[in-house]
Amino acid sequence: GRYAPLRDIMPVRLETPNLLSLEMAIKRLTGTYRRGDFGFLLDFDLFAEDHYTEIDPKDGIMPFIECIETKFGLSHTFEYLKATGGSRIAVKDTTGNPMVVFNDSGNGRVCYLNTCCHSCLSTIPVSSPLEANKEAAILTKNIIQWLLDKN
Repeated sequence: GRYAPLRDIMPVRLETPNLLSLEMAIKRLTGTYRRGDFGFLLDFDLFAEDHYTEIDPKDGIMPFIECIETKFGLSHTFEYLKATGGSRIAVKDTTGNPMVVFNDSGNGRVCYLNTCCHSCLSTIPVSSPLEANKEAAILTKNIIQWLLDKN
């Protein structure tokens, strides 16, 4: 939500964060915060880093789940999101958090894929969901095909 020109077309917004804990506020004020350390964001529950989730295609919307037959697991980094306005959740994990959110209005389509292999809190890189999981690769292919479809 920080880049105003995209705000109107974004199909998602971050979940309302929890209040900043007093302990975290004290750490920030006393200087333990290091530039580039995003660990404090975990206190707000804005994202989960390298967290295991499961996706069940029976809860998804076609064509996004096409060729995905069974529930699959995925260890990845993701944000806690809510769909905006006229957007729809095409795929969510088994906790209800959106993984694929889209809108199809005006002159184009917009889709948000809520997954990442970034791990700023670890020296061990997270495996890419596209390399580690066949179903995640199919899901991504389906999203790209939907975005390019002229119908």
